[in-house]
Amino acid sequence: YNESINAKGQKQMDIKIDVCPSVAEEGIHIKTPDIQKAQAIKDILLSTVFTKDMDFFIGDTQYFVGVNKILFFETDDGKITAHTSKNMYYSRSTLQELEKSLPPCFVRASKSCIINAMAVSSITKNLTGPSKVCFKNTEKSVYVSKNYYKDLKAKLSTKMVGETLEELKLLKKDSKV
Repeated sequence: YNESINAKGQKQMDIKIDVCPSVAEEGIHIKTPDIQKAQAIKDILLSTVFTKDMDFFIGDTQYFVGVNKILFFETDDGKITAHTSKNMYYSRSTLQELEKSLPPCFVRASKSCIINAMAVSSITKNLTGPSKVCFKNTEKSVYVSKNYYKDLKAKLSTKMVGETLEELKLLKKDSKV
């Protein structure tokens, strides 16, 4: 299967898929002269494939929430809280344990916070202190410390490539109609 697609203002991207029933291990080969774009595509693919539910608690009730619904995790007085646009859940994992198990779209914002870069709608940069991060479809916000700001900006660049890939999918879908 071969296909060439264009997004608004973007160079053409060739997509080649080989279906081989005898292959024991699946794999994806990314060919680009730009290492940042390759990393971005890899992160997006991993984030897309990583759709498992995580278990959280409110009191004694256990909830199963898709990791893609999580805006951010924060710790306060040793308690880890997972925030979605509407709810707060409690985790029995540590922030470090969560960080190891989360998909690549999650990034540290401070010692006490991990955010989902795919859910960020804006950052208000503060040159002298933490910068305010706002999320899509909610009034919730957190602050990213100066120490973690660069990492977040790098993830947001990945997110922009992801949105371009989403545009490519939509354009391809529209052209079939």
